[in-house]
Amino acid sequence: MKQLLNSILKEWLPTKWPRVILLSMISLSGLVWASNWVPPSLSKLLETKTEMLIRITATTAILRFGLIFVLCLVVHYYKALLSPPKSKTLDDLLIHVLSCVAKYHSQQIPATPSRIAQKIGMDPEVLLAHMWRYHNDQLVSFCSGGQKPDINTGFFLSPKAWELIMIVKT
Repeated sequence: MKQLLNSILKEWLPTKWPRVILLSMISLSGLVWASNWVPPSLSKLLETKTEMLIRITATTAILRFGLIFVLCLVVHYYKALLSPPKSKTLDDLLIHVLSCVAKYHSQQIPATPSRIAQKIGMDPEVLLAHMWRYHNDQLVSFCSGGQKPDINTGFFLSPKAWELIMIVKT
């Protein structure tokens, strides 16, 4: 039974903070309900019904605000899961690099990492590292006469990259 409750709790509250807030909210509302937190001098002035009404109101207010806060955290978590990341993923970067290399090659302009980095707004050295990895994956090749490529080395697409571009296009 305990495992079932834990799995339900983890399904409904997927991260640590909503669980902690829910537990503290329930503890605090139980403490408010069970304790006699009204000062004795004020308790003499209030009727028993009014004191009970204050207890009920305080307990429900704590539960209500806590549940709203937990709900906002859970909705934010699931919204973050469903929305695409704002930074460029490697797949997006690969598509941008391949399309820039193809575009520059068709215009007979050398497709250098510095030129591509300027186009997509990235550091040329970082882009060179990515393009070196794409070279290892046999997606691009470079013309450097046997030397290690630098940010001014021209790259061109391999047949494997053209197949990938055709797949993405269709």
